[in-house]
Amino acid sequence: MKKLAKFSVLSAAVTLSVIGVWSLANASGQEQMLASPFIAADQPETAKFASNVVSTGKRNPFSVSTRTSNFSQGEYSGVLIESQNRSITPRGLDTLGFSYKGNGEAIIEYTGPQMVINRATAKFGSGKSLDSSPDGFKKVSFNTSELGIPANSSIHKIVIAPPPGGVGRILVDEITLNGDPVKKALHTVFYKVVSSSPSGPLAAVAAPGSCPPQATLVTLKNSTNRPVQIFFTLGVVNGCLQDVQAVFGPNMQHVGGPLIGSITLAPQGSPGDSISSISGNACVSGSFSADSVRFNCATDKFPNGQSLAEFIVNNFGQGGSSQETVDISCVTGVNAIWQFTMDGGQSDWTTTKDTRTTPHKTEVVRKMRNDQLFNNIGSIGVFPFGCTNCSDNAGVPCCAPGTNPGSDPNSSNPPGCANQGPPGTFPPAPSTQWNPNPPHYPTCNPTYAPICNVQRPSSCNGGTILIEYLGPGPSNKKALVIPPKQYQY
Repeated sequence: MKKLAKFSVLSAAVTLSVIGVWSLANASGQEQMLASPFIAADQPETAKFASNVVSTGKRNPFSVSTRTSNFSQGEYSGVLIESQNRSITPRGLDTLGFSYKGNGEAIIEYTGPQMVINRATAKFGSGKSLDSSPDGFKKVSFNTSELGIPANSSIHKIVIAPPPGGVGRILVDEITLNGDPVKKALHTVFYKVVSSSPSGPLAAVAAPGSCPPQATLVTLKNSTNRPVQIFFTLGVVNGCLQDVQAVFGPNMQHVGGPLIGSITLAPQGSPGDSISSISGNACVSGSFSADSVRFNCATDKFPNGQSLAEFIVNNFGQGGSSQETVDISCVTGVNAIWQFTMDGGQSDWTTTKDTRTTPHKTEVVRKMRNDQLFNNIGSIGVFPFGCTNCSDNAGVPCCAPGTNPGSDPNSSNPPGCANQGPPGTFPPAPSTQWNPNPPHYPTCNPTYAPICNVQRPSSCNGGTILIEYLGPGPSNKKALVIPPKQYQY
């Protein structure tokens, strides 16, 4: 996604009648798939739901019982199939098979070729019938060509469950993915329902519109031992809030107007070291910057430019296949180290790691951070220095040092650049006396790894985003010692 238009809405057609399965090739062979029963209810073994593994001698099926139809859509139990390593998104797609008794449906969550997460369902009876046994089990299989899963799709998870509002019992056994048996977990995964909202994996894979609007909450924290002044800038996006105090309250002081605010956070562990959004589920599109309002060009005070913590949340009102997105922008440089931690919500945050595979390889993302100026190539969720498109620097700010022989890196408008506006305008005009000169742009991520944006469907939002200020960029004399990066591609 192009950096200069990153708040635009992604769009893709959502297919509602497909199902499939995956395999994952890695250095040690196929990733082991795991199936386990889950309960979505206020308490385990409630009057509404029961989910367990039983043994009948010859068979050891999953047993899922629903005792009442009087519950909200999404609040039902089932069997969840996913990789044993939840941070890995399996990438191959071939066939799904299982034996069953009763009536139910299979639901999948997948990222389509346009990098938008979609949901799909299929009734048990829509699969190809393979066999039936004297004890009443029917064996079925599904494949991609029969069901229409788009090419180059990455599958996240599969849920097998009773239909919404259904009453009764289903038994599921002999699950296979691409012909390989799925390992059974003999424990029950419990998902708590809050205020009768859909919960558990079914909420994450529900069809668009069936996830209830929730609030994705944002918290900003100063995780250093010194006070820091943070500036917050709102983007002008239709349907999103246009006053920083409506997002974070009156402690976020206006700076020249309602779109820009400022707050000084106390050192970590002191009262006032963090702020949280008070805007509920209103749309917010904004960015944090440290020690200065956001700018496009290096200055004498910030010779290595500026890094931004950016996000758009609760934008389900934009409809279609709109996405919540988070990223750290080091396009104009680095003056701060930021870290994002995403927790909870109705769907996972993901990024696309490799478009050379068929389907594309994606990954679930729960944490991301930037590093010093030239150490962000391959970092998930981070736009490297000068990389407006993640994998190239087309349209890079024109006040950057020239890269052609004879260009003047100290000029406020290097040759070939559009005028940046008179001094005093926002963003501020570039310095004409850099000392030292700003660094030149390096190469960007490989073209097959558009990993800078991390997103999820805005229609299945919720949970929390913790954004931490970890200190100034390492070029600063007071820079923190940053431990080795754990989330590098």
